Amino acid sequence: LLSFLPFSSFQNGMLTISLYYVIYGIVGVSTGIYFGKLLGIIGYQRSFVLSLILRTLMFTTLYYANVHPVYVLIASVIDGVNAQLFWPGYFSLLSKTAHKNNMGKDLSLIHFLLQLVAVISPAISGAIAYIVGFEYLFLIGIALNLLSSVFALMMDVKTHENNVSFANFLSWIKDRKFLKQGIANAARNTN
Repeated sequence: LLSFLPFSSFQNGMLTISLYYVIYGIVGVSTGIYFGKLLGIIGYQRSFVLSLILRTLMFTTLYYANVHPVYVLIASVIDGVNAQLFWPGYFSLLSKTAHKNNMGKDLSLIHFLLQLVAVISPAISGAIAYIVGFEYLFLIGIALNLLSSVFALMMDVKTHENNVSFANFLSWIKDRKFLKQGIANAARNTN
């Protein structure tokens, strides 16, 4: 993708990964409020299914990135939209379904499991790439996402009314606690 630059292939690869996440972040920030409103209209189930379809499309474009590297940039845009369809609904559903008495225990267990998956996933991915080849990693990702779509279709959660808006976002930013939390989350996610 960036082979015209006077860098080694490793440096070009690292720049491509950085460009991927810059585009991913820009897409996420520019579409977050719109998809927050859309979540209130289409509901959790459709949001998750659309997210999984986009994630499958992202893996497909990454699979074809060896044909033409511009597919990496297309995948970053798709992934940015995918994140806005998945994570707001995930956190909203999590906060609505956690029981008040056990919220700390439930949320810490889920956070632990997410961190465990984040630690184990690179090792499993590396083993798969080493054993069967890197391109098969994306095909396995496609298959797992299609399987996850079945579970998302079995969800029975009602659509809820929400008031996501740019004006609401600006009012949150004025609150010092929300601003600190937002900066902390942004710093953690850019790390």
